[in-house]
Amino acid sequence: TVNLSLSKDMLEGLKSNGNCKSLFSIDYLSNMIKPVKNNEPLTIHLGNDNPTRVEFAIANQKGHVTYLLAPRIESE
Repeated sequence: TVNLSLSKDMLEGLKSNGNCKSLFSIDYLSNMIKPVKNNEPLTIHLGNDNPTRVEFAIANQKGHVTYLLAPRIESE
């Protein structure tokens, strides 16, 4: 379980339609965001058991990267 708290000055924006729950590997997410520099914005789209989408610019805003991370589906 990961609980991440960010101060308001660290966020450019936050949009939410309510609570969401998705299970995925934090190791994969960490590897996906390695190319992002500390001061560059990063967009993360989360949903209920939907793929997590991570987007960011590269090469001085001349390129754009989009990663999809499939969720782990819990069997019942």
